[in-house]
Amino acid sequence: VREETKGGYLEFGFKGKVAGMELAGNAGIRYAHTDQSSTGILSGTKVTVKRSYDDWLPSFNIALYPARDVIVRGAVAKVMTRPTLGNLSPGGTIDGFNFRITYGNPFLEPYRATNFDLGVEWYFAPSAVLSVAGFVKKVESFPISQAYSATFAQTGLPKEALPPSSPAFLNFDPNQLYTVTANVNGAGATLKGVELALQLPFKAFLADGVLSNFGLLANATFIKSDAD
Repeated sequence: VREETKGGYLEFGFKGKVAGMELAGNAGIRYAHTDQSSTGILSGTKVTVKRSYDDWLPSFNIALYPARDVIVRGAVAKVMTRPTLGNLSPGGTIDGFNFRITYGNPFLEPYRATNFDLGVEWYFAPSAVLSVAGFVKKVESFPISQAYSATFAQTGLPKEALPPSSPAFLNFDPNQLYTVTANVNGAGATLKGVELALQLPFKAFLADGVLSNFGLLANATFIKSDAD
């Protein structure tokens, strides 16, 4: 599998005051173009499937300072992660007698999601911070393994991938229905969670000594998700 990606982004930053509190943030959009070429061996024949797709990914981030040692952060963004390369190979087998195809899926969509984040950070001592953040991630699609019906033309495979002695090849019909077993774009899911984090250098409350040069880093994340 070969992927070639091109991208660019535009971003604007801003600063100001709201009700006497300092405010800073940025907003922008990222463009990503993906050219994909997947090659595999299907029933002894080398097969290549090509595709391309585009993503526009806007984002917005804001930070509000109600006090010198407290920051309230919020963010909304569209994000994407490309499928695992191993799942994009068209390699597999074709049964030209029973009209069955088992292969990878070069047409898997990326993981696409809209993320919402809101957090509060308290810098209660030099180099120390206590934070709590909540998040919601609305994922559009998860790849799942599934059997489905499709015409040969819909698979994007060439006629040469069919076993030459099979009825499917000898009486070739691009509209013939096949039972295809592959990874497909399944339903999405919503993830909700809260993260607690603490960074505590012992110098914040200890006098000079051996332990004052140590510290504590700790975090805990609680997630609830559901999917059909």
